[in-house]
Amino acid sequence: MQERAAQTAPAREKTGTLRIALIAAGLVVFIGGLYVLLNLNGSDGNRPAPGASIGDMIEGSGRTGTDTPPFSELPPPVATPPVSAPPVSTVPETLPETPPVTAPPVTTPAEEPEASLEPPPEEAPGPTALVPPVEAPPVTTPPAPEPRDNLDALIRAAERGDAKAQYLYGLRFAEGNGVAQDDVKAAQWIEKAATQGLPIAQYRMGVLFERGKGVSRDLGSAMEWYERAARAGNRKAMHNLAVIYADGSSGQPDYAQAARWFQAGAELGLKDSQFNLAILYERGLGVQPDLIEAYRWYAAAAAQGDTDARARVAAIEEKLSADDLAKARGLAERFRPRPMNPAANEPPTFGA
Repeated sequence: MQERAAQTAPAREKTGTLRIALIAAGLVVFIGGLYVLLNLNGSDGNRPAPGASIGDMIEGSGRTGTDTPPFSELPPPVATPPVSAPPVSTVPETLPETPPVTAPPVTTPAEEPEASLEPPPEEAPGPTALVPPVEAPPVTTPPAPEPRDNLDALIRAAERGDAKAQYLYGLRFAEGNGVAQDDVKAAQWIEKAATQGLPIAQYRMGVLFERGKGVSRDLGSAMEWYERAARAGNRKAMHNLAVIYADGSSGQPDYAQAARWFQAGAELGLKDSQFNLAILYERGLGVQPDLIEAYRWYAAAAAQGDTDARARVAAIEEKLSADDLAKARGLAERFRPRPMNPAANEPPTFGA
């Protein structure tokens, strides 16, 4: 009996174990079926409901898988340091100013300069423009007072039509000498004398019309008065008339007429006319180019103390041959100005 009991004991243990396994299997099947039934009633399988996330589905089931413990039993997630993205370099709101690129100046071909009365630029230049002789400024200190009788006599003579008295009376108004200064009255009395043929008055009227002093500026009238005075022998009128022709103030330059009147003034010994005539000969303006003649007239002006003329003499000496230089020097040494008419060039005196 004991041996039989020993043989059946293992069989009983196996039977008990099998029963337990079957019961457990049945429970598993029951629970699984119940689980499926519940899920079929609550959702479409493992797919989340519309609008739900994967996390919502997991929380509804309570598990993520059959072999994974509930979320409440999972160890806390390991905190990993956030990966910091490198700073994004942004474009600054205002870019640093860069110096503007300066375009090189555009060089345009220089215009062909008009003919002028200046000597060649590579040498000591002559005057930059032909300027009429400047009248001596009025005396700043009042002259010694004259007896009233002399002024009254001058006025009476001027009113009677004496050309010299009219001119001198006009000068008194121009200078404010013994009478109130008045350019208009000065021009009126000087014109009376000029109309009667007094050359110095004619020259003065040319100056007044050229400058617009006491009269409206009028180059045409100025040239008319200058020419009348020049033909009467006034050398300053010759020079000023030549200047107007040369610089083209009344239109196009007329160098031939300029040379004519500069020559007339130069021969009467006017230094400025000698210098300007030399320029015309050196540059061939209105006359044939002639360095010998240019030397001659530069030398004449230099002899009267013109420093610019002296520089031009030295410059031309370098250009002339020995023979031409000797000829030019001979002409310069032999030059003598023609005598001028004092009545046409010097102010008159009252009573003379």
